Amino acid sequence: MPIDKLPDAAGNIDCRDLERVLTDPDLREWEARLEAARQAVMLRDAPKEAAASESGVGQQLAALLLPLTPGKLQEMRLTIPHANQQTRFLAYRDGPAWVQHTAQSRYDYAPSETIEARMSAWFDLLQERWAFPPLQCALAFAEFLDIHPYFEANGRTIRLLMGVYLVQCHYPPFLPSEATRKEYTLTLANYSQYRTVWLFYRFLLRQLTLETEKLLGEQA
Repeated sequence: MPIDKLPDAAGNIDCRDLERVLTDPDLREWEARLEAARQAVMLRDAPKEAAASESGVGQQLAALLLPLTPGKLQEMRLTIPHANQQTRFLAYRDGPAWVQHTAQSRYDYAPSETIEARMSAWFDLLQERWAFPPLQCALAFAEFLDIHPYFEANGRTIRLLMGVYLVQCHYPPFLPSEATRKEYTLTLANYSQYRTVWLFYRFLLRQLTLETEKLLGEQA
């Protein structure tokens, strides 16, 4: 299931290697492997899906997301624990934010005055489902964390949001484990530093594929 064209909204994101993502044969192999496992799981679990749809669970899940709006995002944020409970109710941050890598090195997230424009382009990414949702998920995930629009709970917010989206599209949720956290962090840092999503997308594809194949091996 080759991906040969991206929605126009992707062009509004400053990502410099989308052409490589579209043409890389290694990614195509992982995408095909993931899609084959996903289709097999869906076929096996079709009776459960039908029951969930009849009970209204499927409609409730779908209503949580696309098209994503600022209001839906804020509703989701209200369900996430915060160290400072008041930050749950705040709009975008109005000051600097950074991550300290070492005593001599830190990475500064998006300047606060650019957040509104970058988040507007980010919401455009999530107005409709792409032909291959994991690529949409990878780009939205990395861009959100680079913007870091809130003072707190940015990681928890995007992991919850993209987890729901992936489940809605019949993929397993993406939750980095202790074993994969270092690679998760490094691939996202690569996006922030070089504006390239290839490494993070490959990482995400591998994790989703292995988890889907694990589900396929379990008893129905």
